[in-house]
Amino acid sequence: MPFIGPDPADASLWRQITTVDLRQLPVTRRWKVLFEVIREFGYTELPADVGTPQSPAWSAGTVQHLVPRGMETDLASVPPFLWGVIASYGRQTLPALLHDRLCWAAQLPDQPAPYRRRARREADDQFRRTLRASGSGPLRRWLMWAAVRVFGRPPVLAPFALLVVGAIALLVAGPGWVPALVAIAVGAVGVLVLTLAGAVEQERVPVLAAPGALVPAADEFGPRRLVPRAVGGLLGAVLVSLVAALPIAVLGVATLVAELVVGLGEHTTSAADSRRAGPAKPDGSPGATARIQWRPLVDEDASTVNANPGPGDL
Repeated sequence: MPFIGPDPADASLWRQITTVDLRQLPVTRRWKVLFEVIREFGYTELPADVGTPQSPAWSAGTVQHLVPRGMETDLASVPPFLWGVIASYGRQTLPALLHDRLCWAAQLPDQPAPYRRRARREADDQFRRTLRASGSGPLRRWLMWAAVRVFGRPPVLAPFALLVVGAIALLVAGPGWVPALVAIAVGAVGVLVLTLAGAVEQERVPVLAAPGALVPAADEFGPRRLVPRAVGGLLGAVLVSLVAALPIAVLGVATLVAELVVGLGEHTTSAADSRRAGPAKPDGSPGATARIQWRPLVDEDASTVNANPGPGDL
């Protein structure tokens, strides 16, 4: 299940990559840093169909998911005050970029909501699988998967927050505090109801034209149905997030305070300047942004493409 990129020597072939090149965009928001993908790459779960076992290659038609050049991303979407728990970059960089692209495709407005929910769930599951393939440990990948599952379902956030507040209050005040028990009960019921409602999905099924017909093949959406896997997945993500909420909240608050103090006096550039060479300096002139290459700690061999753009790509 490799990440692959175009072979510099033959654009019709794709080979396994271990790097991705990004350009940091000017900072326009206090808590948001965006990057731009410099060179496209893809992902496939299909076996190599070209080349030799020592130098596997994939034809363009086997690229199942494409992350295009020019796509903007905030990497793993981890807010700065939680970087002490999980950074926004690292082994999770390539999986996070792919997840961003799949989530974008899952939210196209011309698709019915039940299909978008299915596509988002599949994107989240793909994220967990690619995290594992990229070498992330079980705790990290399950935490990151739970975060995208829960926070990718906005209706569930309110009862989940009530559940977290009730659980923390119960730990602080003791098991007999009625308001905390009520908050937990209301939050749990809310999560369950909204999970069931959000587990109604539908898939896209191909409709083939009759032999000899001039009508081209088209895609239609199948029947809507309750998907037990979607129910179990979201409830599992809520449970993982609930268990991790207290220690992460304590560390997050401490880091947030430190970040606010360290960041005193910093400024951002305007959205109109977001495509300039870099963020504005105090004198108003553009500053430099970073070009970042991510390279995992693995040995490269002849079958691995270094997907660095040439000078003409900068």
